[in-house]
Amino acid sequence: MFRNILVAIDGSETAGRALQTAAELAEALNSRMTIIAVAQGVPSFAYRGGVDVGALEREARDEMDKLVRESVGSRGRGRVATSLFGSVGAYVHYHAHVPMLAIHPED
Repeated sequence: MFRNILVAIDGSETAGRALQTAAELAEALNSRMTIIAVAQGVPSFAYRGGVDVGALEREARDEMDKLVRESVGSRGRGRVATSLFGSVGAYVHYHAHVPMLAIHPED
């Protein structure tokens, strides 16, 4: 049913459960799993505060790269993983043309 599974990671505990679920689903269905992380954009006014915007953007990208590398190595059993939540999850849900599974935080 699912040939490709996309997992967006952010390092949260809920993300860990979502990555584990996606990994189990991908294995059971012999599907391809792609893991992504998106770095938060730096506000355009940050340069006024003496912030090195380029360095901050590189640091954010490096952090996201590290999350992806760690999550691939953990195969969903580590502390890193995926979470689509809030307005981002809602946006993806309403604009996706494929089925979407959201993993919510545990109570």
